[in-house]
Amino acid sequence: MPTLEHNALVEMFREHPELAPRFLATLFHVEVPPHASVAVVESSLDQLIPVEFRADLVLELRGATGTLVLAIVIEVQRDVDPDKKFSWPAYVAVVRARKRCGTIVLVVARQGDE
Repeated sequence: MPTLEHNALVEMFREHPELAPRFLATLFHVEVPPHASVAVVESSLDQLIPVEFRADLVLELRGATGTLVLAIVIEVQRDVDPDKKFSWPAYVAVVRARKRCGTIVLVVARQGDE
């Protein structure tokens, strides 16, 4: 159950959404793109029409005691696919949430023709 502090912080950003890009830029030195507005939008992350993401291979690295220490998502890329930059972060998020460990996407691609 969310605490009063949690709800207060959420409300702070709900009431003043312009704080988020300002925090990213000033506190974390993230290059925020020029923008004209900041809007609060639907925060539910479920999907009415489920999208299936299927990685080529997922590896688990375990320590000596069997504890899962890292998951590696292997993706083999034979051609340039601009859509992959949108699906690979989803792979990381889903595998990380399921396995409860750090996750990395390793893209194996052939060297371009020179």
